[in-house]
Amino acid sequence: MQRSTYYTSSAYTETNDLKHGVTSVSASFSQQCTTRACFDHSTNDANQIECSGSYFRRTASLGGTLSLPVSSDSSTADKIKDGVGTFTSLNIDYWGTGCKVTFTVTLQSGAMSGYVSNSYMSVQSSSFDNAGSAVKIAWTNSAVFKSGTWTTGSNEMVCTAGYECDRQPEFAIQDAGGNTITDNKLHGITEIRLEIPDTTGDTTCGGNYNTGRIYRNVRTTIVNGVVTFPKSNNANTASHDTTTGCYQTSTNKLSTGHADYCSSEHATKGIMFNFWGTSINVRATAGRPANLNYHQLSVTLGSGYQIDQLISVRGRATDLTLEFDVNNWVQGYGPTKSNATANIVNYGFKPERGAPFVTVWEKISGQADVRFTDNSCVSGVTVETASILAQHDDSGTRGNGNLVGSWQTYSTTQGHFMFPRISVDKWGLNYKIRFTATIPTNFAAVNGGQLDSPTFNVNLLLFQKNITVAEIDVHDGDYP
Repeated sequence: MQRSTYYTSSAYTETNDLKHGVTSVSASFSQQCTTRACFDHSTNDANQIECSGSYFRRTASLGGTLSLPVSSDSSTADKIKDGVGTFTSLNIDYWGTGCKVTFTVTLQSGAMSGYVSNSYMSVQSSSFDNAGSAVKIAWTNSAVFKSGTWTTGSNEMVCTAGYECDRQPEFAIQDAGGNTITDNKLHGITEIRLEIPDTTGDTTCGGNYNTGRIYRNVRTTIVNGVVTFPKSNNANTASHDTTTGCYQTSTNKLSTGHADYCSSEHATKGIMFNFWGTSINVRATAGRPANLNYHQLSVTLGSGYQIDQLISVRGRATDLTLEFDVNNWVQGYGPTKSNATANIVNYGFKPERGAPFVTVWEKISGQADVRFTDNSCVSGVTVETASILAQHDDSGTRGNGNLVGSWQTYSTTQGHFMFPRISVDKWGLNYKIRFTATIPTNFAAVNGGQLDSPTFNVNLLLFQKNITVAEIDVHDGDYP
């Protein structure tokens, strides 16, 4: 306790409880916490929402021992002892930030009160945070978000590039015992945010996932301590929704200064990845305004407010088809025309032969087939490689033929993997060529990952020239 009179401006702690004249110190909740949970109903606490637009807040109360008497023995808990009042059970029933408590002294009656300045009768605390009771978040359906590569029946992926994920993340806000904190006034969490914290993830789009985005990556609605990202069709089946929205991106993934950071609730559509990727590191982070510095979320359990999950996102390609001209293959000569767009070196030469090409399709039941005209970051098909599957009939005698020219292609032209220069360096009968796609994440889920040409022959081009023999004129040395 501090003592002050009108005779002097000095202040010190009066340690003699028989002298300071204070009989009690009481605490009151003089300022509600400025940041606290918001709800969609005036009395029902089930749905916590973002504190924006129309919302309701609850009035917190101060609990515990609110008034301290002077200690009559050696005890100090919730007592005034040696000029110091110690509140040990004071508490605020709801979490919040920017809270303030006012402490007021009561003096002995009589002449003593006239010697104490009114400005010292009460004092308001500095602003402080009252932490929530959450110590961790749990990704309760993380098992459905597979990593690695596609395996039908055991490792099927629920996210497809450019579409709302078939399944959406679900999180529980928990105490140290792993129990869900169902009272939204207590846990202290305001949102769950999904981010890509680094450049992991196998994709050819820049060599890693540094241009990857998760659209609609924030959720501020918390229902009885559970955060569920929404789904546009309210089902665990594909919606094929392509609506974009806010997202988080760039190589410095966790910087909140980025303008593309989500700042509001997206209530009807779930997360969507813009590119395919194998084992992308996705981080879920709980917003915890009152817990960051003062609570177990960041102190006792370290990164308990964060969960990292590896997720694979499949490309949208479902089918590959091959167009292959078996006519007029000539040893050492490439194609002379194309039914698709490509740079044909021997264009217009005779005999004519069409360039082979593989087309990338997305075929969805009940919808028109779509030929992919964009890049492989969405389709998931990165390379097409041609190889000789069956050699010519006389290879045991004359040796094997080899592919020359464009036997591998990394980019598509209007949805076609073109082979505009491919040829065979040895003539022969009954060749076959295999075209193999590179689909890193979901090869097993695509029809046509390997496509074989029909049997064809490679001809040898022979030139014919007529020669006329004539005798030289002995007189002038010229031909007649």
